Amino acid sequence: MKMVSSAKLRKSQSATEAAHPYVDSMLRIIDHLVRALPDYEHPFLMHEDLPEQETPNILLVLLTSDKGLCGSFNSNLVRKAEHFIRDIPERSVHLFTIGKYGARHFKRLGYTPEGELPAYDFSIQYYALTELFERIEGAFLSNRFAEIWLLYSRFVNPVRQTPTLLKLLPVEHEGLVAGLKEEERRLSAEEEDLIFTPGKQQVLSAMLPRFVRYSVFNAVRESYTSENAARMMAMDNATKNAGEMIDNLTLAYNKARQQAITLELLDIVGGSEALKG
Repeated sequence: MKMVSSAKLRKSQSATEAAHPYVDSMLRIIDHLVRALPDYEHPFLMHEDLPEQETPNILLVLLTSDKGLCGSFNSNLVRKAEHFIRDIPERSVHLFTIGKYGARHFKRLGYTPEGELPAYDFSIQYYALTELFERIEGAFLSNRFAEIWLLYSRFVNPVRQTPTLLKLLPVEHEGLVAGLKEEERRLSAEEEDLIFTPGKQQVLSAMLPRFVRYSVFNAVRESYTSENAARMMAMDNATKNAGEMIDNLTLAYNKARQQAITLELLDIVGGSEALKG
């Protein structure tokens, strides 16, 4: 299992890391456009001067794995989801689970998920997730939910995966800025003379839905990469622990065998001395 996970990790890690520049560039452009068009209204954008929606409902999209044997990968995610629900008791949090582990866990706690899907393989293509994108967007645009959050495991390196909460909808400027690195923020502030064709509003209108959808797609890939990294480390630790247990048991067996042989020798010597006497 360690070798299989290691092979999957090498393949998915390179593709996941290669997508980071694309995500950063998209964040920079959208951040620039949102600042340049403070009065622009879009269903996916949050505006401070607009009244808050009446519904207190929140949809939490939780990404876990279908299988276990991957260390604390799943337990960290469901624990963070429980904290998220507990920290906002005045809001009604509904769950949409991707991965059988999360669905099983919250069903045992009495939750009924809004939707359930199995975990996606890394071979899944962007357009194959169109139905998922439409379900998430439809839930928000129907005004059933005031906010939609995404909880997934972000891949940092093979030994570190971080449970990450992302406010997917509505898109707010603070969230965009938080997603940018410090050097990327400085570059974004200097790019005031960019020329957009056909126009800033048209470009922003086209990019916002793509940004939301790609955020989900990126979370799916990050989650799969993190799962295989966690499973590789868990199997490596299991192998080391099994080796240590075998060594300890072998040592205990040899001690017991040596003690038995010593006792037998003492009995023989004792019997021999008794016959002489």
